[in-house]
Amino acid sequence: MGIKQLLFASIIYILSLSNVLADVQYQDANCLFCPPRRKMITTSSFLSISHTPWRDEGRYNNLKNPSSATYSYAIPARTLRYSSFAAEIDAGIIRKEIFNKVDGKPPSFETKETLKGQKFIPPNKVGVAMYRERKETVTFRHQIQLQEKSSGKWRNKGPVRVKYTYVNTAYPEIKVEIRDR
Repeated sequence: MGIKQLLFASIIYILSLSNVLADVQYQDANCLFCPPRRKMITTSSFLSISHTPWRDEGRYNNLKNPSSATYSYAIPARTLRYSSFAAEIDAGIIRKEIFNKVDGKPPSFETKETLKGQKFIPPNKVGVAMYRERKETVTFRHQIQLQEKSSGKWRNKGPVRVKYTYVNTAYPEIKVEIRDR
């Protein structure tokens, strides 16, 4: 992920803390012998980021060589997303939230790729290809308020309930370090 994506994620996080990004949607709540009912769902989100430790995925030894060399690497990687949905929320509402607030991709997917590149290794140095996963968790907080239509107006009924949806995504990251040994 680049610096622009990190800045974008930071802005989303700051705005979510102030509920600027809270969305209100409505979901029908059918009841056979009741007046018309619906659920008012107010959703806000926030992002948390963590990383796995860097691990050595390959080395290019240019020790005892008086000239620079090119280290070409190809490391298998994957991007993985899985989600856990809040039970009472319609899947269409959750998919819309994920599409609009995360990155426009589906709630669950896996892509495999090979990260390729080249790095110039100075004389008497070692190039070490390092790999880790950047783990992003977007937490959607859904406040659910049951409403009934009475005298032509929607009125709140009962307490507000809170449910959560989690979208976990792991992205590959790679770097090549130049070392003395």
